[in-house]
Amino acid sequence: MCQARPDERIALELASPCSFGLGDQRVELLPRPELVFGGLQKKWTEWCDLPLPAALTADWLREQVLVSCWQVHSQMLRYSQQLQVGSLGTLEYRLFDADVTTACTLNALANFAFFAGVGRKTTQGMGQARRI
Repeated sequence: MCQARPDERIALELASPCSFGLGDQRVELLPRPELVFGGLQKKWTEWCDLPLPAALTADWLREQVLVSCWQVHSQMLRYSQQLQVGSLGTLEYRLFDADVTTACTLNALANFAFFAGVGRKTTQGMGQARRI
């Protein structure tokens, strides 16, 4: 965590289709900041003993982290008899009004995405992501 830079721009590549479960069988394809970083924060908390220095709320992520550039398209995957759809491509997030601690936290989560995956069905190969 202490090695994460406080960059104001964070670029991710979605290397395999990524989607987010919203409950009631609803699926979101757009990698909105609160879904990407909120999900990574949840996985970090579940898997890591090292606490994050800044707690990120969905409202704060929605208001202070915006998509500034994207090249994303949808792609279908077939799992035996079931089809799954997700987003594939690159996007850049821009941080607004983030103090150094919060910026470092978001950057650490972006680095963590390579190991944790983004969104749902990561154990089945969806949501492979890496920072670029």
